[in-house]
Amino acid sequence: MNIVPHHHHSCEAASSKIQRFFTEFHVSQILRSCNAYKVRGFAVMAIFLVAFEAAFQRRSFYQRKKDAPESIPFERDTFYRFLNSCAIHWRKFTLLLGTAIIQKAIAPLTSGARRNVLIIDDSLFSRNRSKKVELLARVYDHVSGTYMK
Repeated sequence: MNIVPHHHHSCEAASSKIQRFFTEFHVSQILRSCNAYKVRGFAVMAIFLVAFEAAFQRRSFYQRKKDAPESIPFERDTFYRFLNSCAIHWRKFTLLLGTAIIQKAIAPLTSGARRNVLIIDDSLFSRNRSKKVELLARVYDHVSGTYMK
């Protein structure tokens, strides 16, 4: 006997919005241009949709498979093998998807007379109490004139 979770309708609404996002920004074409192919088995878009939905539903693949095993037709090996594939150019994918979003959603919001700019904030986050943190280094802060971790 299956019990439908109380947030089932919100998950369906989020899934339909994600599907609409995929079609509007041509995510399947971007994935194909980044060498995301499957020789056999499940479709690339089916696997990528599960990965994309996991980010917005705040649930891991394991939790989703455990709660509703019929909603995900493939096993975890297929999922993680796809995400860890070295043949897929993930950096190119994020660049192309970001470019598509900027061109279709953000660029029309500004007029042609205005300049488009990208502002990057290089403020430092002090980690003076940390000793063994990944990528921890001493950096000179030009604002305070001191070195910070």
